[in-house]
Amino acid sequence: MDNYTNAISTENFLKLSNKWFTIIFTIEMLFKIIALGCRGYAREGYNLFDGVLVMISLFDFSLEEFDIIEINTSVITVFRSLRVLKILKLATKNEDL
Repeated sequence: MDNYTNAISTENFLKLSNKWFTIIFTIEMLFKIIALGCRGYAREGYNLFDGVLVMISLFDFSLEEFDIIEINTSVITVFRSLRVLKILKLATKNEDL
């Protein structure tokens, strides 16, 4: 949602949302690794996809926290959009139940 006309409140909301989604997905990944073990976690392709996204998000999060990069100029922003695929995967998985 990069836009030159974003209000400060919108920017703050997007930053906060990014942090919360990163935290939630990290906790989910850790629970899966604890429950399935490393090998069990790595057997499913979606878990690997989720794990890569979490690692990239954590890397991006740490770069932002230490002011190494600007949020809007990051190449990692592309990977943030891939998290939408994770949410869509969860939504379609719940429809199958």
